[in-house]
Amino acid sequence: MAFFISNVKMYYFRLIILYIMKNIILLILFLTISILTSCATCEERPDSYSYLNEFDKSILHFSSDIELKYLKNNSEEITFKIPKTVNKFENIRQGDDEICYADLCETEITNIGIPNTPFLINFVIKNQMGSFLHHLAIENTDNYEEFFSYKLLNLNNSIPSSYNQNTSFFKPLLKDIIINEKEYKGVLIYADVETSNKHLIIKPSEGILYFDFGNDHYEIIK
Repeated sequence: MAFFISNVKMYYFRLIILYIMKNIILLILFLTISILTSCATCEERPDSYSYLNEFDKSILHFSSDIELKYLKNNSEEITFKIPKTVNKFENIRQGDDEICYADLCETEITNIGIPNTPFLINFVIKNQMGSFLHHLAIENTDNYEEFFSYKLLNLNNSIPSSYNQNTSFFKPLLKDIIINEKEYKGVLIYADVETSNKHLIIKPSEGILYFDFGNDHYEIIK
């Protein structure tokens, strides 16, 4: 009888061991497939998949803190204190696989405070996994629900389906415009989304040349 019980115990012990080994093998197989699939997807994409074009980064970029003077309403000289543009890379994967560079996202953020007001100009460009994202708004820092979005008139609602480091988003969109009897050449022309009767003009590598906000307008003093 004791011999029979011993054999039964041994039988069930072997079943348990086989069950555990089977699950360990399946787990190892699953992890191996996941790793190989993830890295293979990333390696198919070049590094430039995540980077911003150098020309696009020059549109409204300040490499250090700077002061610029603007003429408000053709009469009052105003000094704008502009902080250094923020450039950052983010890993937007669920995990943190440093090998997969293609899932990084390069972002440039420029904030320009409007003196004597709680408002700032927020300009953001981003290459997010081959898609170009672009944002321009004047925002109330005391009330984030109050903001005024500006649209790029040159764009004509045409967003490229893909974007990479070798392709400039902004360069084909440079135009000439006359505002307040003054001509601006080779610029990006923005208008407020609500009425389109307020403008913001950007010159690559020079910054904002002119903008309307509220009942005021500002023109850079060179």
